[in-house]
Amino acid sequence: MGTRARQAAFSINGGIAGLTGDGSEYWNRGFTAGGNGFFTISSYVMLGVRVSYNRWTPDDDMLVGDLGYAGIDWEVSGSRSAVEIAPSLRFLAPASEASPVTFFAQIGVGLYIMDAETAITASYAGRTETYTGKRSEDRIGVTFGAGIDIGYIEILPLYTVVATDEESTGYYSISAGAVFSF
Repeated sequence: MGTRARQAAFSINGGIAGLTGDGSEYWNRGFTAGGNGFFTISSYVMLGVRVSYNRWTPDDDMLVGDLGYAGIDWEVSGSRSAVEIAPSLRFLAPASEASPVTFFAQIGVGLYIMDAETAITASYAGRTETYTGKRSEDRIGVTFGAGIDIGYIEILPLYTVVATDEESTGYYSISAGAVFSF
């Protein structure tokens, strides 16, 4: 049963996420986990909310290579994360009621809780120093994308832009999951 035949639907999904823009090369591709809940408000529009958790870890090889101090052993650890709570609209592509496949576009504007925590340990000539940093921001952002609902499976690629203190943070996610109707 495609999305068009539903009065309401909830999906649980997971997949990959990657940071984009300046500094993104210092972070490994991460993961996303979340869900969408939507109620039908017209034949081609659904209103709902998207909630997700996205997480990335530092790329040790890239960071250590850029530090470039000979004779020093470097260790980098930490993570970046984004929690998304975004009221969203889903626009359904025209299709027959009997079709199990529905294409859709989705846009949401909401709250993004951005956290980053890193620790850099440098060892040289028997001395070890550790430098830590932690940052948290609650910001407004926009998520948009398009997907496909195939019966009880949803595939959803999205792109997110969050306005942070230092410009903006961008990331993509590609997820798949199960859809439940009610």
